Amino acid sequence: MTMFRFLMIAALLGIGLYARSAKAQPDCNGWNSIGFFKTATAADVRRCLAAGADLKARLEEDGVTPLHFAAQNGHAETVRALIKAGADVEARQENGETPLHRAAAFDNSETVRALVKAGAEIDARSEDGETPLHFAAAFGHAETVAALIKAGAEIDAREEDGAAPLHAAAYNDHAETVAALIKAGADIKARTNRGWTPLHSAVMFGNAETVTALIEAGADVNAQEEGGFTPLHLAAYDGHAETATALIRAWAEVDARLKGGWTPLHQAARNGHAETVTALIRAWAEVDARLKGGWTPLHQAARNGHAETVTALTQAGADLEARTNRGFTPLHLAAQNGHAETVAALVKAGADVKARDEGGWPPLHWAAQNGHAETVTALVRAGADLEARTDRGRTPLHVAALFGNAETVTALVRAGADLEARTDRGRTPLHLAAMPRRLQPSSRPGRMSGPKTTKESSPRIWQSTITRSKTMTYSGLCKKRGISNVSARAGNTLKSWGPCPHAHCGSPESRKTCPRC
Repeated sequence: MTMFRFLMIAALLGIGLYARSAKAQPDCNGWNSIGFFKTATAADVRRCLAAGADLKARLEEDGVTPLHFAAQNGHAETVRALIKAGADVEARQENGETPLHRAAAFDNSETVRALVKAGAEIDARSEDGETPLHFAAAFGHAETVAALIKAGAEIDAREEDGAAPLHAAAYNDHAETVAALIKAGADIKARTNRGWTPLHSAVMFGNAETVTALIEAGADVNAQEEGGFTPLHLAAYDGHAETATALIRAWAEVDARLKGGWTPLHQAARNGHAETVTALIRAWAEVDARLKGGWTPLHQAARNGHAETVTALTQAGADLEARTNRGFTPLHLAAQNGHAETVAALVKAGADVKARDEGGWPPLHWAAQNGHAETVTALVRAGADLEARTDRGRTPLHVAALFGNAETVTALVRAGADLEARTDRGRTPLHLAAMPRRLQPSSRPGRMSGPKTTKESSPRIWQSTITRSKTMTYSGLCKKRGISNVSARAGNTLKSWGPCPHAHCGSPESRKTCPRC
């Protein structure tokens, strides 16, 4: 027997078995289940009830009744048979939903009419305060929405968060249902407990068609929710360029401000939505609008590493040297956070690689402190000064060594950084690499954070405060100074260093033998 013949026979047998099972009557043992009511007819209901099926049966886990299942499956005749037999049309499952909620959720308009005719409460509430109309609107069932409204459903009923059915339809992008609700008199200015209008709800997920329907119906494009967000702020924040454009065309205020000064352009730039940024700029958004801290949209884009957005802003004339209240330029923020591609975009646009913040730090120092070797290389190639000094006389190499950034130290040394450069206190990068502190970058320019050590600390405690990366940096600098057998010597030095606060490459030193002590 060939494989083809075998498969044909198997297929025919399967079809025969399916046909036979399709004709079989639902088993009354599975009376209260979705499976039974998926195919059950009114005759099957009567047959099972006659055989002793429990009309008031409930599932233990959620309290669902046979009428809930029948309503969900949309078999109006089956629903009528259950009602005629005495089924409770107001039966509640554990979450408070009635059979009418299920019929509305599954778009069974004929079943809805049958339940309402039998006396089902049209505005019954679930445990979250949702009515059947909320359910129909949320799922976009325009015909069922119309049936419920015709039956007298409260069109602006509010659930526990204050949302009306129109909010539910708008949020889920059901433009046809939105139109049906508005035509029936739904309040287009309805507010949730947080002050959201249906337009806010539609904008949240970029529902452009629904947004357009709401705008055409007269929605307020500049309505503010309790936090001050307008629909345009939401569209910008989530990068819905098409929706933002629709709002702008409807005269949305392009430079509306939130607390702190946030404009829609700040929101779009912060999250790297270049297309939305472009749409806002074309609408004459203020490209250098300032937050209370002095941040422009370009600062936001640079801080978060959005190179494409940075380019869009700079091409629109954004100020490359704009300063925050702490003196940071966009390049400082890109360097501080290690965004090499963004650094390149800013440099290409003409950013000053030698600009200093209020603490006297150029971008290169920030990249060195935070261990961003790739960014360090990009800045050096762009002409950053390897020997620039802070107010304490520290070069980028001093800073990288102090924070134990071995890879960054290597990048700076390869670029030609001076290994013998000294701070105002006469310390070389090697001295700082061996300092007995575990330091972490601070958000304040020129400052460090970390546990302090004292002269009374034991050698063992002093050694434990030196991280592995710091030891590697120390060893690397010893090698650069031409000391042989560096690993052993550096290791011995660290182990025998004790309270001596100075770095040594070559021979172990104590406070008695150290020439600097």
